[in-house]
Amino acid sequence: MNSAQHSHQFDTLFICSNFMLVVEIKNINGRLDFDDITHQCIRTKPDGTVEGFPNALTQTQRHMQFLKVIFQNYSLPIVGAVIIANSSAIIASHPNTIPIFHVSALQKHLHSLFKKYTHAILSDEQLTEIAQLLLSRQQPSKIPAAIDSSRFRQGVLCPKCKYKSQMHYARGIWRCLYCQYASEEIFAEALQDYQYLVRPTITNKQLREFFGIHSIDAANRLLRKFQFPYTGSYKNRVYRLPENLVEYMKPFFRTS
Repeated sequence: MNSAQHSHQFDTLFICSNFMLVVEIKNINGRLDFDDITHQCIRTKPDGTVEGFPNALTQTQRHMQFLKVIFQNYSLPIVGAVIIANSSAIIASHPNTIPIFHVSALQKHLHSLFKKYTHAILSDEQLTEIAQLLLSRQQPSKIPAAIDSSRFRQGVLCPKCKYKSQMHYARGIWRCLYCQYASEEIFAEALQDYQYLVRPTITNKQLREFFGIHSIDAANRLLRKFQFPYTGSYKNRVYRLPENLVEYMKPFFRTS
């Protein structure tokens, strides 16, 4: 939280004795144009559809400025980079303010930083101080009071029917049997509701019970599709639902 009471959520923060690296990670595809004047990222899909996103370069600069204020008593260089995790994305126009590259170039970029910042500025004790200071400023997510899940209207609810009808899943598509509205991406909104209302993790059984999916294999394919991080073996696998879930899931849909 900064002085203006705005929060900062870092994707990755790399700290060493020589420098601090702020990394913003974006998993989007298509042609990406970053505009430093409008502070927007323009994505052009293969079908010609154009969409606007918040500019990751601006986000990174905001994080860097926040850290510079916190650590103004240290002389540690603070640098940033934007990484595009989707290998099919094409990085087109962008300003030279902050490096932006595909994830495969991260190791090379780190080597270049160590060549640029060759001297260790912080001691081990100072590194520990920095880590403790960051942890002390971390704001845990507010957990709502437990509510019995039986009180929720479960499943994917149809927005065209003002969320009164439950949609059914078949062959990757959710369809409302009342008005015939069909959507693939509506699942992201429903799963985010589950994340907020029930729990931040989900299993194959929990997915089937909450969303009315009868097939174990269909539920398994659906969970694997979005590459959620997980723990446990195949039969006991627990998937963790990432933050900003709707944005995270968006690139995995066929229409993205």
